[in-house]
Amino acid sequence: DYREKAPMNAFKDMYLDENKKVLSEKSVLGGLAVGVPGAVAGMYALHQKLGKLSWQQVIAPAAKLAKMGFVVTSKQARVLSNKRSEIISMNGSNTLFAQPFKAGDRIKNLPLYTLLNKIAHEGPMAFYKGPNAQAMVQKINTNGGIFTLEDLEKYEPVWRDPIQFNYKELTLYSMGPPSSGGICLAQMLGMVKQFPIETYGFHSEKAMQLMIEAERRSFADRSLYLGDSDFIEVPTNKLLDSIYLIKRMQSFTFEKATPSTDIAPGIIVAKEYDETTHFSILDLEGNAVAVTTTLNGNYGSKMYLEEGGYFLNNEMD
Repeated sequence: DYREKAPMNAFKDMYLDENKKVLSEKSVLGGLAVGVPGAVAGMYALHQKLGKLSWQQVIAPAAKLAKMGFVVTSKQARVLSNKRSEIISMNGSNTLFAQPFKAGDRIKNLPLYTLLNKIAHEGPMAFYKGPNAQAMVQKINTNGGIFTLEDLEKYEPVWRDPIQFNYKELTLYSMGPPSSGGICLAQMLGMVKQFPIETYGFHSEKAMQLMIEAERRSFADRSLYLGDSDFIEVPTNKLLDSIYLIKRMQSFTFEKATPSTDIAPGIIVAKEYDETTHFSILDLEGNAVAVTTTLNGNYGSKMYLEEGGYFLNNEMD
C-alpha cells in the first residue's frame, strides 16, 4: 500500500468555509488537494523485496522515454486541451503542458529525465529529500497548501494483508483496506454466485442486470463502512459473510431495477471518474503483478513541478 497520505497539518474542516459549506474546488485544484506522494517509495520497496533486475535497469526505460519524448495521441491532445486553462491557472502560460499540443507531437521532458536518473542512483531519498522535496513543498504551499519537508521525509509504504475469498472453485486474493476494491469484489461475487449466471450468456441483458444490481449494493456498503483501516475498524468479516450477502440480494428481481432509495445505506451520489490506471502482468515464471495507481483527476491538482517534470496528485479529494 503506497497510496498518498494526508499531510500532518490536515484538519477536519479544511475544505469548508466559515459557514461550514463545502469549497469543492479546494480538494481537486491547487495546494490543498495534494496528498503526500507514495509512488516512488512504494515502487522502491517493491523492488527491494521482490526485484530481480537492478534498480537502475528498472528505471532506465522510463528515463529514456522522458529524454527522447513520447508521441501525443488524439485522446491525450483532447484532454490536454480541456485541462489547459486549469494548468495555466496553476503554473502560468509558459509551463510545458500549457502548450497547444496536437496528435503526433512529441513531448520531451528533460527535468523528469534528470530526476529519474537521480532516483536511479540515489534511491527514493532523491525524491523525498533535498532540492526536489524543497521545490515540491514551495510549489504546494505557494498555491495554498500546508505541506512540510517532514511530510515527505516520514512517508513510508505499508505492507498489508490481502483479502482472501472464494468464488466457486477459485480462491482469489485482492487488496484490503484502505483500498475498497478487494472487499467490493468479494461482495459482488458473493452476491451473484447464488445465481446460475453461466447460463445467462456473457454480457447478456440478464447477466448485466444481475452484476449491476450486485455492484450497486456493494457500493452502498462502501459509502458507509469502508475507510482507512489505520483510523477506523472496517467490518470486513461481516461485509463478506455469505448469509449477509444473500440477504443483500433479497430485494433483487429481474423484473425491474431496484430504486436507489431502497438500497441502504443510501443513494450513491459521488461520480466515478476514469483517470485511474491499472496494469496486470504475468511472466513466464508464473509471477503475477497487479498494480493500481492514480493521480485522482486527469493531471491531478494541475500543479506541475517544473524542476521535477511531473504533476502533483489531487488525492486529498
